[in-house]
Amino acid sequence: MGFQSPALEYGALAPMLIIFGAAIIGVIVEAFLSAKVRAPIQLAISLGAVVLSLSQVWRLRGSATTTAAVNSVVIDGPVLFMQGTILILSLFALLLIADIDGNNFREVVRDMEIVRLGQGVDETGQFHPDAIARTLAAVDKFAAEIAKRGVEKIRFCATSATRDATNRHVFVDGVRERLGIELEVISGEEAVSYTHLTLPTKA
Repeated sequence: MGFQSPALEYGALAPMLIIFGAAIIGVIVEAFLSAKVRAPIQLAISLGAVVLSLSQVWRLRGSATTTAAVNSVVIDGPVLFMQGTILILSLFALLLIADIDGNNFREVVRDMEIVRLGQGVDETGQFHPDAIARTLAAVDKFAAEIAKRGVEKIRFCATSATRDATNRHVFVDGVRERLGIELEVISGEEAVSYTHLTLPTKA
């Protein structure tokens, strides 16, 4: 009895395969290059992979619902939207300060930093020290702006990478030390609903 290898729909799986491939390359770079040399290389690999993966999500938009990898993965509109949202949110730390009076919302400050907190979590199960350092540096910057503006209420949201990382306490403790609050890990659905915060508003 012969073994028949399963067929893989590489086109449909492209957004995920690109990220997986970049992750493998990133681990190799981590293993063989010094910290000074590898940082810009890993940044270029990560940003390039996210942009390329997003382009594949865009290519697949409007496609009919299908399955891939021996029916283990469903590819449809909601899945592609979630993939695109996660790709975008994985890149940024966003600060939004607003005046809220009842139902009235007035934006005061919007700031965004590329931090790549999820770097390496899928491969190692942990936050990379460089990712934590980048993110907490952004939190320091945001904390100074929050203090300057006299903000009364703060909500700090993190996505699933924080839930999955075994060393998340390092990040959680760092946020608590800087802002005096407990961060909140939000669901994928909530992350999707907040996607508009990453988009510029009209003047």
